[in-house]
Amino acid sequence: MSQLLLVEDDAETAAEIVAATRVRGHYISHVMDGKTRLNPALAGHFDVVVTDRMLPGLDGLGMVKALHESDKSMPVIMLTALDSVDERIKGMRAGGDDYLGKPFAIGELLARIESWIRRHQQIAITSLQIEDPHLDLLDRTTTRASRALDFTTREFRLLEYFVRHTG
Repeated sequence: MSQLLLVEDDAETAAEIVAATRVRGHYISHVMDGKTRLNPALAGHFDVVVTDRMLPGLDGLGMVKALHESDKSMPVIMLTALDSVDERIKGMRAGGDDYLGKPFAIGELLARIESWIRRHQQIAITSLQIEDPHLDLLDRTTTRASRALDFTTREFRLLEYFVRHTG
């Protein structure tokens, strides 16, 4: 199940998006205003963030810039009535990955969300790191404190398993 974050201050629009995404089997968190809108995105990993561009306080562009600085791999879809070419360019340059003008068809938004989820899931993980050990999955090498460590194939696979399943 995919984890989505919706940042939308219009209750009616938010309710429609939440209902439609849940029917499609996605888990969605919704925030509307204040400091709550940026904190969940920075604290947890979401498969896709869908955000309104015009928000009270920190606007959508500021939020997208902060998200992009914290996690460049998290796709962000911007929703807005500001649909001119210049505004779309501003949104994309701020770190948005997709831009959908209001009013929009809910089916199109769902298709865009699912497209980004597919793309995001296809990105191959080529390295793992938990605190100091760094594993390069392509070269099958490990470093710690900038020093190369030698492992047998079985030892490397065990270490990879432990890193992927911390705790």
